Amino acid sequence: ATNDDMSGNGKTDLNKPKPFDGSPENVNTYKVHCALQFASNSTQFNTDIKKKAYLLSFCTEGIAAPWAEDVFARWMTDVIDWDHAKAEFSDKFLPANLKTTALVEMKSVKQWQYKTFEEFLVKFKGFQTRTGITDVNILRMDFLAALRPTLKENLMGVDPSNVDTLEKLYDKAREFECMYQTDHPRGQQQQRSSNPRWRQRGRMTTGGRPPNRVN
Repeated sequence: ATNDDMSGNGKTDLNKPKPFDGSPENVNTYKVHCALQFASNSTQFNTDIKKKAYLLSFCTEGIAAPWAEDVFARWMTDVIDWDHAKAEFSDKFLPANLKTTALVEMKSVKQWQYKTFEEFLVKFKGFQTRTGITDVNILRMDFLAALRPTLKENLMGVDPSNVDTLEKLYDKAREFECMYQTDHPRGQQQQRSSNPRWRQRGRMTTGGRPPNRVN
């Protein structure tokens, strides 16, 4: 089926992913292409089975083709949900060393290292995808640990039922960050001062130098 056939009325036309051959270097690109299709045509891809079918439909070359044939019957049931399917796909084609590297990078990335929240979120989600981790609780803790302290505190005060998925958590974080930037026009400087290491240097004077210590 073509993109037009699968998306139906009201769809968003996007380039179809290239046939996937199982090469490790193509794993993340292929997953991103699929994710874009699902996000842009959410009405069409409104069940786990439709998403799984789309992912398998382009696994037509190399070692991916026989693998897709092998998992097809099992995936086309409700026994394997979409999150587990993604994890199985990553486990099959993404080398363990690359996932380990991505995990280390994800745990090291911090919001204050980037000029904007969106830049940080793109980087964090990129590492998240490459780790192959789908456990929401683990990813939630890693995400919160990467935020500036005040934003983390705001999110910790939200009713968990309102942020029970990662996307809801990201959206709520974005909402709080927009409010913060509105209240603090010089938000980037404030964000810099939120770095615990920066705060340890003491408050800055108007001259840009830390105040003299009193022994």
